[in-house]
Amino acid sequence: MATLKSLKSALVHKATATESSLKQPLSDTQYSAGFDILLQGLGWITYQDFIIPQLSQLLAPLFDSRTHISVLEIGPGPQSVLGYLPGRLRRKVKRYVAFEPNSLFATSVEEFLCSTSETDSPLPCLESPPDIHRIPFALNRKTESGTGTGTHESEEKFDFILFCHSMYGMKPKAKFIERALEMLVERPEGGMVVVFHREGTLQFDGLVCHRTAASFPTGAISIANNDEVLDCFAPFLAGFVMQGVEADKAIRVEWRKLAKRYGGLHPTCDYIAGADGTGAIVDGEQGG
Repeated sequence: MATLKSLKSALVHKATATESSLKQPLSDTQYSAGFDILLQGLGWITYQDFIIPQLSQLLAPLFDSRTHISVLEIGPGPQSVLGYLPGRLRRKVKRYVAFEPNSLFATSVEEFLCSTSETDSPLPCLESPPDIHRIPFALNRKTESGTGTGTHESEEKFDFILFCHSMYGMKPKAKFIERALEMLVERPEGGMVVVFHREGTLQFDGLVCHRTAASFPTGAISIANNDEVLDCFAPFLAGFVMQGVEADKAIRVEWRKLAKRYGGLHPTCDYIAGADGTGAIVDGEQGG
């Protein structure tokens, strides 16, 4: 059974080796469709059996030591994973800020967090509405306001900062972690940056990781052996489509073949691929 990393490498290599049009970034709709496929079926098990339990265990001492918690989430996707933590932890969150450049995800996570029923709300004790910045998390300090009314100098500090979705598109990753460390509340309280990623060992480039969670090698995703589904998932994993109708059509045929060869066929006719996940924690003291 191939890993997502090895399949991604094969998809990218196939497109690079093909004499065709230039690569084109995924639209918000294309990325959203691929992400939905990733989370279906076995894909959610990675969150249910690894990310959510690990996060709950890691955050309990920090959250229990304070009456209120401010959170910054980088790339939450369509729903914040914080909404699935135990209730006693969720009730400690008084301030929630996120950077989510995908407009579909930004709208979805805002709706997810803005339930009018306190019993149904993922974060029932927020003191103000969630602040969703519809732009990428940047290394500089200037950020657009969540309402899109301009820019301001961001000096807000947070108790907890979460990178949950592989730090997609952030290079070099260590610099973005350093930027997050600068945004933690200062000692004596201190704060914590948590990173979950899927692509092997994360290079910290001189930063000291306070703790690394065990990997989740048994994690897997299940994708229907269906051309339409594979045509959504392969570009999502590769990170691009090809410009030009004919070039894009040709590479999708090759990508389907690769996906089936790397994943094999499950008896139920689902495509299976390993989804190794790991976690790392960097706190304000250890990470400087």
